[in-house]
Parts: sequence; C-alpha cells; structure tokens
Amino acid sequence: MQYVALIALFWSACSSQQAEKPVCSGRNTGLFWPEEANVSKDAARKLYQTGELELCSQVKGKYRWQHISVNVHDLSKGQRGSTSR
Repeated sequence: MQYVALIALFWSACSSQQAEKPVCSGRNTGLFWPEEANVSKDAARKLYQTGELELCSQVKGKYRWQHISVNVHDLSKGQRGSTSR
C-alpha cells in the first residue's frame, strides 16, 4: 500500500511541474518558453545552451514558437533542424 501512495505522490509532483505551452499570440510575442527563462537569466542561459529555449515571434503574419538555438549534439542526430514547433 505504501508503494501505491509513493507512486501517486511522485506522479502528481511530475505532472504539476510540466505546464502546457501557451499558444503563441500577439499577447506573448517576445516571451520565452519555458516560462522560467523570462524571470531567470541562469535558466534562460541553460535552456539556450541545450537548444530548448523558444521565443514567441511573428513570422510571415503568423505567430509561432521558434527555437532560437540548437544543441550541437542534436544536429548529428538530425533531431532539430530549421523547422519550428
């Protein structure tokens, strides 16, 4: 029974830490995703270095999240190219 409670506690902690990415729109243009990059320079630097930092921007009349850096290790794997999410 203790294991079930421990698993439930672990699952709730993990799911609460992962916030959904908001829709990129005119309201949040210029903001970073994940959100902690907007308030912490250290978090922004780490996310930039890993290639996970995204910026909400307007491209050809459409708003979209764009990666502003790429991790060199991802290039060799072909995981993240010039496409945006």
